[in-house]
Amino acid sequence: METLGLVLQVYGRLGIGGLEESDALAGIGAPLVRYAAETGTATTVDYSPDAEPLARIYAARALPEDRLAPLLEDPLWAVRYEAACRIGPALLEPLLEDPVPYVALKAAAVMQEAGLGGGRVIRELALLPGPVGDQASLLLGAEDRDILAALLADDASGRRLSALQAWLGAALPIDSGMDRSLLMDPYWLVPVVYLDGLAEAGDSTAARAKAERLIAVSDDRNLREALSSFLGREYDLPDARLPEGIEECGCYDRVLIRTDEGDILLDLLTDTAPVTCRAFCWLARAGFYDGLFFHRVIPGFVAQAGCPQGNGYGGPGFSLPNERSLVRFRRGVVGMADSGLDTGGSQFFIMLDDHNRLDCRYTAFASVSEGDPILDRIVVGTRILSVNLLQPGD
Repeated sequence: METLGLVLQVYGRLGIGGLEESDALAGIGAPLVRYAAETGTATTVDYSPDAEPLARIYAARALPEDRLAPLLEDPLWAVRYEAACRIGPALLEPLLEDPVPYVALKAAAVMQEAGLGGGRVIRELALLPGPVGDQASLLLGAEDRDILAALLADDASGRRLSALQAWLGAALPIDSGMDRSLLMDPYWLVPVVYLDGLAEAGDSTAARAKAERLIAVSDDRNLREALSSFLGREYDLPDARLPEGIEECGCYDRVLIRTDEGDILLDLLTDTAPVTCRAFCWLARAGFYDGLFFHRVIPGFVAQAGCPQGNGYGGPGFSLPNERSLVRFRRGVVGMADSGLDTGGSQFFIMLDDHNRLDCRYTAFASVSEGDPILDRIVVGTRILSVNLLQPGD
């Protein structure tokens, strides 16, 4: 009981209320304590639909499985999604008709893995445009060969890639015509994934020969780099200079992101991230972001967008230097995504909560000044309608 008393004291000091002794013994509050300790914030344990969104999201992660069922009816998609990740698959059938496709896909995936159905919904969602359709395509199997064949000819590069990954995962045959089509696909990741799959299937000699022929004729920077790695060679990357016009592009103080969930107004941090802000404005003025999707959303963490391929592997064709600063990554701060030092481009993420562990690791270049409630409604598949640059006084 001394341990229990200490736990309850910690809860109290962190401002976490609403816990019975039996709850503490069951470990309900532990994830919230870890979260509070990491971010320096306190979250009230409250499982009512009227509680603040973040409290309900973390409750869905903390509650034992036998108390998650009511959360499947929560009005916030992220709560239903988090509950679906942890609850027994037999209880997920109602979520197959969820109005948010991403939630329905999660329920269908869990049910399919457990052998309880879900395939019909996955096939339907695989036909949707955008990242939800891409993720659903990955779950298709050998019995969906006709659907996969059609998706391999889709105009969307991300859809072709997902269909190829599913095709390889199902060990479906590839004839000579399909081989040529995959190797000549304009999206560089398609031939790379195909050759990797060929090698993993035991035909590494043929895969290397095809890679040698392809690298000899390709001038695609990304493809040549990936094939060089596949062949075990060094590849000197050409300098990805910023395009002409960025330096002359006017840098605005405010930007309005219009999405199909609502508008989000950003204040740009031009003093601490001038190059990133200028590049973001240049891309926005060119219409680069118009029509793109939020392809990665982790409730309580980040919502990420800006990939022209819709899968996190695309960019604008140039790299940005890191402009790290003392700006804290709290809810509403906007950062530039990257895969290492000086590799940022067009993909950005909006913080959905405070996460100090990101401080000084990424370029923070904006913060949300209006539209905070919209952040909790962003889901994988939310579309950016436009990014508008605002003049002073707008």
